[in-house]
Amino acid sequence: MLRLFLSFLFLIVFSVSCQTIHYTNKSEVPHQYTYTQWHHIGLLGLIEFSSPVNVKAKCGEKGWKAVRTQKNVLQALTAGLVSSVVGQLLRKISPTLGILGNVYSPEEVSVACNNS
Repeated sequence: MLRLFLSFLFLIVFSVSCQTIHYTNKSEVPHQYTYTQWHHIGLLGLIEFSSPVNVKAKCGEKGWKAVRTQKNVLQALTAGLVSSVVGQLLRKISPTLGILGNVYSPEEVSVACNNS
């Protein structure tokens, strides 16, 4: 019974943890992206731990074709691990501070530049 419960919990966590959003400047979504990096945010998306991705600096005068933000299993596992550790530390300070345990939520940002 425990194995069934853990399998069900595993499927739920990984089915809701992934998302992809495409922002396109052209009509089609590209198959390959030129630049990919992690963007670090937290406290329910209210604080950015890393600076925003500067698409103008990445693509220069060519301009951007598409930007994709994505959360995959690796980011979900990292966020869960960090949130668990931080939540435990905060609970040791004060039980009510454990609510703030969800402090880290990374996502992958990919940029595709125009070819011309």
